[in-house]
Amino acid sequence: MRAAASVAPDGSPPRSVPGAWLADPGGVTIGTTFQTGLYLGEAFRDAPARCTVEVVFDPRMLYCIALAPPTAGGPAVTLDVTIASGRVQATLVRAPAAVAQTAPAAGIPVAALRWRCVGEGTTDVFVRVVDPDGHPPSRLRIVQRPRG
Repeated sequence: MRAAASVAPDGSPPRSVPGAWLADPGGVTIGTTFQTGLYLGEAFRDAPARCTVEVVFDPRMLYCIALAPPTAGGPAVTLDVTIASGRVQATLVRAPAAVAQTAPAAGIPVAALRWRCVGEGTTDVFVRVVDPDGHPPSRLRIVQRPRG
């Protein structure tokens, strides 16, 4: 799996734009909860109203608590979510016209993932669009620090 670079906290995309990516939360501390925005690339601005995104991570380091609509700036979406150990899969359904009117140039904010940091070290979180396929995946590297 080819991985793209991490993204900025504001959700702006990496240089080689993948189909989907997570905003960088910066360093996190063991025992804390934090949130990352899930973004779709510009290819989805005029794409079909349905896509499936998969997020894969190390469950010894992170625990995904929930996936919800974004806090602000994105189109209204319906989420069908499966959260399992080390994996989140979300099918998003939205109106294409709503995306064209509300999406910022940096990407389309479609959801927010809430996490709990449970381990110390560096964790890679991989994000890819599984349906429709054909978009490069992305990788977010999260630095997890001890309490201190």
